[in-house]
Amino acid sequence: MNISTKNLNKLSDIKTIKNLSKSLAALDAILCSEWEFRYYSYDSKWSDSEELGSMRDGSGSEYKILFNQYGAAINGFDCDSKMSPWISKKPKYWPGLFENMPSEFQEFIDTEPIPSIGTTFFIWRLNKDKTWKTGTVTFPKGGDDGSEELLYILDGNPLTYQKWAEEYYEMEVSLDLVKKIYGMNKIDASFLKKLKVEIDDLDQLRNDLVDIGYPINF
Repeated sequence: MNISTKNLNKLSDIKTIKNLSKSLAALDAILCSEWEFRYYSYDSKWSDSEELGSMRDGSGSEYKILFNQYGAAINGFDCDSKMSPWISKKPKYWPGLFENMPSEFQEFIDTEPIPSIGTTFFIWRLNKDKTWKTGTVTFPKGGDDGSEELLYILDGNPLTYQKWAEEYYEMEVSLDLVKKIYGMNKIDASFLKKLKVEIDDLDQLRNDLVDIGYPINF
């Protein structure tokens, strides 16, 4: 089974997910100079004490991963899910989504952009926890929360990103590049030249990688 709220044992620890989120954003920045067309992004300075990883598919579905001093939390929204708060005239969260959620993540779900986006699944893990957790949710008949479709990229397998990127960006993507970025290898001019990566705007890429918090030397 793939990663989902029904199968959280395949979701790695907080540090690994944090580095992976930075790697996904860095790869998208390398492959696509236009931010609005990227799937994955990362803001290492979302606030003074928080960082935020994001995915948006351009069709309305997305996730946000908050990293703070207490741990991490994932807010996911599948626009096609029967659990969407927007399917009723009076929007409301699906019962149980935030049940037993630590108070350390309350501000995350109460402040923008989460209320405007919506939530169909919510996952959290405090630094002291040994596993990721969710509320107690009963899925609607014939439906789910969309977590398997949105979180599969977090399996940490370079082949998963390569396959996705080649289809989405309609270009050949070097597996070696993906492996090196997944390994959080520092990017410099020789790194890009060796992997034959063509960059339209090196200054922009540098700025993007600084915002992501990915290690660079150029």
